[in-house]
Amino acid sequence: MYDGIWAASGPPSGRNVVRSVLKAWIDIAPEDEIWVLCKPGEGRVVRETFGAGSISLRTVEAKSGQHLLSILTHSGSYDATFTQNFVPPFVRAHSKIVLIHDLIYKDSPDWFTRRERAYLSPLLPLARGADVVITTSKSEAKRIEKYLPRTPITPVGLGLHLGLSDSRPKPPVGVNPQARFLLIVGRLNERKNLERVLRAVDDHSVLAGRQIYIAGSPDGLHHKQSASSQSLRYLGYVTDDEMAWLYGNCDLVVFGSLDEGFGMPVAEAAHFGAPIALSDIAVFRELDPGASFFDPRDERSISQVVSDALREARPCQAKVPTWNTIAHNIRSEAARA
Repeated sequence: MYDGIWAASGPPSGRNVVRSVLKAWIDIAPEDEIWVLCKPGEGRVVRETFGAGSISLRTVEAKSGQHLLSILTHSGSYDATFTQNFVPPFVRAHSKIVLIHDLIYKDSPDWFTRRERAYLSPLLPLARGADVVITTSKSEAKRIEKYLPRTPITPVGLGLHLGLSDSRPKPPVGVNPQARFLLIVGRLNERKNLERVLRAVDDHSVLAGRQIYIAGSPDGLHHKQSASSQSLRYLGYVTDDEMAWLYGNCDLVVFGSLDEGFGMPVAEAAHFGAPIALSDIAVFRELDPGASFFDPRDERSISQVVSDALREARPCQAKVPTWNTIAHNIRSEAARA
């Protein structure tokens, strides 16, 4: 049973993982019988989207369109299950595999709303019923081991967003193609450290006439948009084609997050060879994109490193696994469990 609640609709980052792993799984093992758990009314869409490459893809519609409830209320018997974050307690399976994206909410609960913390609270109790826990990075695996010391944790990585790798770059509507700019990417929440980063870089001595483009939507305890600076431009949600253009044409990507389980924008920016200035946190060192690093809690450090990175304009690159490799590793874990 494959957790496809986000396969047809869902949060962009989650939908990318679910769709990419499913496509890759079908590609490497088209003979596998895959039952995709999907939202009510989305079975046909999932079959039409993914079924062409598999002789035995089936769908089963959940009782709820909400991810946690769909996992909690599903029952049945399968050889294996692969789910996101939550392990299905009423499903019988030889092996239950769960992908835990991160446990940041445990280390830093103040960055999350009460509603978010309540939603995530069953994650660890349910995870104790998993045969295999996988995650996105070695750094996150170490964090999860603190909370699940008796469970083996396997980092499998994440691949590049398929929409970006197949994109046709074009500038967002209203953006001057000749403009020079810094790019900040990601959901606008407290963990992304946006206010401190903006205080550090929104200065003529740093920007030297450049704009700051911010691509992302408010999420959870989010940054309050400021209209005080004429150098700032909030783009909100952008398409894959627009995102590819932004990565390919920026003078620098600045990612000042205080904590991450993986940090997909870093891998995306490196794919397009953009210069990058990053928070000096373990997972970004692990990605090793050849970026410049700053102390994310020190505005002077951020300002100095960003200024130096703009001067050097050093293209970055990072090695990320293919989705086929990731799917193969997940399937192997299922076979061994």
